[in-house]
Amino acid sequence: MKKNSILSVILIAATVVGCFGEPETLEELTKAGDKAFTDQRFSEARGYYQKGLRLKPSDRYLLYFTGLTFRREAQYDSALSYLKRADLLHPGDREINLEIRDLAKQAKNWRYTIDAIKTLIATGDREEDYYSELAELYARDSAAAMSFHYQRKVIEQRPDSPEEYMRFINVALAVESASVALDYLDSAVSRFGERNEFKANRAFVLVYQRDYDGAEKLFREVIANDSTMIGYKLGLANVLSMSDDRAKLRESLSLYRQIRAALGSDQYNVDSMISALEQQTR
Repeated sequence: MKKNSILSVILIAATVVGCFGEPETLEELTKAGDKAFTDQRFSEARGYYQKGLRLKPSDRYLLYFTGLTFRREAQYDSALSYLKRADLLHPGDREINLEIRDLAKQAKNWRYTIDAIKTLIATGDREEDYYSELAELYARDSAAAMSFHYQRKVIEQRPDSPEEYMRFINVALAVESASVALDYLDSAVSRFGERNEFKANRAFVLVYQRDYDGAEKLFREVIANDSTMIGYKLGLANVLSMSDDRAKLRESLSLYRQIRAALGSDQYNVDSMISALEQQTR
């Protein structure tokens, strides 16, 4: 009897230790993780969540909150990895994609950002609220045709914004639609009047069309109107650098040197052009 009593005490003690020791079940690990997360002990919370994921790798809640622990510690790539895994296993989840949209932007993962926005639209947001953002994101993702599509919609939304016309013209060139770019330039001039930025953009279109003389003329006009714009000087320097005329090559070299002196060599990476022109003009 005495032996049996001792055994019973040991079993009870073991049960008590199990109840108050480290969490082991999925429910215990989740609760422990939540407690640590609430107390802002994110690394500890992550440890519990990840142990839970070993028991149930597809758990939406654990994947989501593991991602959030990484985000709270500014480990954005790791956070995005867990949240994207949650998205793939549980597609169409609005809460997950709200997080992914912000994280993917910070990680400069434009495709994930676009996909998250598409889910937000599918779950209730208005597509027109994202036209401008999608135009920019597709441009960053080197999807010029889609950027063109959405920037055209932006123009329809904001016909009184000259800045949006300028963006559209740049996108039009990216999809090799110089004629469309010129049509929209004409529309912009008709709506807003002739402006320096319109002339400069027309000059860039002419460069694209290899009309270097026409582009040079326009760049000189805009520089005469505003000599403070480095972009105009860079455009003229680039055009002049394509000439066979040594006087124009020397002028191009002088402009590149001015740009480097004003902005340093890193801004437009003009050092290589300066070196090449120094060789050509000796």
